[in-house]
Amino acid sequence: MNTTGEMLRLAVLWNELPQYLAACLRELVERYPVDLTVYEPGSAALPPRDRHPYREETFSWIPRRVKLVSGVGERSRELEEDLDQFRPRAALVCGWAYPAYRSAARRLRASGALVVGACDNNWAGSIRQTVGVLAGRWLLGRCFDALWVPGERAARLAVRLGYSGERLWHGFYAGDYDRFARVARKRLAAPGTGWPSRFLFVGRLEKIKGLETLLVAYRRYRRSVERPWELWCAGSGSLAGLLEGEPGIRRLGFLDPEGLEVAFESCGAFVLPSLHDPWGVVIHEAASAGLPVFCTRTCGASVELVQDGLSGALLEPGDVAALVRVLVRCSSGDYDLRAMGERSFRLAGRYSPAQWAGYFAGALDRAAGIKLHRAASADSART
Repeated sequence: MNTTGEMLRLAVLWNELPQYLAACLRELVERYPVDLTVYEPGSAALPPRDRHPYREETFSWIPRRVKLVSGVGERSRELEEDLDQFRPRAALVCGWAYPAYRSAARRLRASGALVVGACDNNWAGSIRQTVGVLAGRWLLGRCFDALWVPGERAARLAVRLGYSGERLWHGFYAGDYDRFARVARKRLAAPGTGWPSRFLFVGRLEKIKGLETLLVAYRRYRRSVERPWELWCAGSGSLAGLLEGEPGIRRLGFLDPEGLEVAFESCGAFVLPSLHDPWGVVIHEAASAGLPVFCTRTCGASVELVQDGLSGALLEPGDVAALVRVLVRCSSGDYDLRAMGERSFRLAGRYSPAQWAGYFAGALDRAAGIKLHRAASADSART
């Protein structure tokens, strides 16, 4: 038991580390004595849809980053041998989908490490899911000491999988709040300035994100008003060609955090009409930037981060007519977008990398008596 606040060896086993999780881990390393190693499959082992073209300097601060040549589709001796040398006291694993990570998680637990699995799957109550829970209890019980979920809907599933009390951790997803909050503070501090007259969509350009619904609704919207707003679309995917030649639509491509910050500053309403979305970190990012959020109820983050009629609006998946009405109300002035943006910003403040790091340290102590003492350098940097 680490009761003296010594250096904690932490292994993170991920498919490909996203920027928002990197921001949380960086906060953890800066606040506490943590020796971090991140394991990921090499780019050649990843399907194109899972490759994030972030600039490499985004991750240059990570003390050690291991790219697995063997991938994660089956047991990886490469991974297990490296973990045997690193000897982590705790591990964070991106769920249970990858055989190599499940095998490594079981070995780590057997060695005495605390192993935490991330879970953003939502409870839907389907027959298939109900049956899957029975097998999941056995499978996950061998892999993870705790499950870390983003919100209420994923927590419902975790409880059915046998994780509750100290074994159920909350608030897993947090966007890079400090970065995007700069946009909100700048905009909200100048009440006399005009509100940007553009819609923004950020996500994979795929059917599951409701892109086709958005395009149909936007065309109808343009025919319904005299001065339609532009629609900016950020992301990449197989349906990118649908955006070509569409009046009023500006395609931005994939945006790194810096580019996303500029897009948030340039736009006045965020729209995400997903058909299915377990969470949607971009909802937190948009709210952090002080944008009203208009998304479907299927987005897991909508429960915690969108107040219907107050900070945005909640829609049913595939409801084109309702989405048209929302777009019209935004550009007609029927919505008080500034007031909505202020409420959105306040809701986003409940999640941040700093809060993530603090929660992680507290949960380690409660779950396994692992005490992380706050680094003096972190305190002095904030005074």
